[in-house]
Amino acid sequence: MGNCCCGCKKWNKHVRFNVGGAKFDTTFGTVTRRGKDRTNLLALMVTKRWCCRRRRGLKRLTTIYSNAETFIDRDGTHFRHILNWLRDGDGVVPELDAASYRALLKEAEYYRLDKMVKAIWEVLNPTMEYVAKN
Repeated sequence: MGNCCCGCKKWNKHVRFNVGGAKFDTTFGTVTRRGKDRTNLLALMVTKRWCCRRRRGLKRLTTIYSNAETFIDRDGTHFRHILNWLRDGDGVVPELDAASYRALLKEAEYYRLDKMVKAIWEVLNPTMEYVAKN
């Protein structure tokens, strides 16, 4: 793919999340891809850990963490849907029952995936217009 947001070569870097004991593997590029929710919590987590942050003049690579897991104290039940959202793009919401949609909505809100929150909300409330929380 190329470089990350700051120009370093970390785009294909392996990233492992441990979400409530369930382990998920992805890439730096998946969680920081342009065009997605740029304030998403996962992007902020991995950027702080792996990105050299040249734009801010820090120019440091945290190689200490290169093989480390990022532990997230959440239930990992719906985390695969979070990663699939980041991989596949906006508008791809899995088919779930209403209770699972509500649980996934809470997870999307936690991870600050505003576009996913909107998409799930529109599935749960098809006749109402979505208004973002500030």
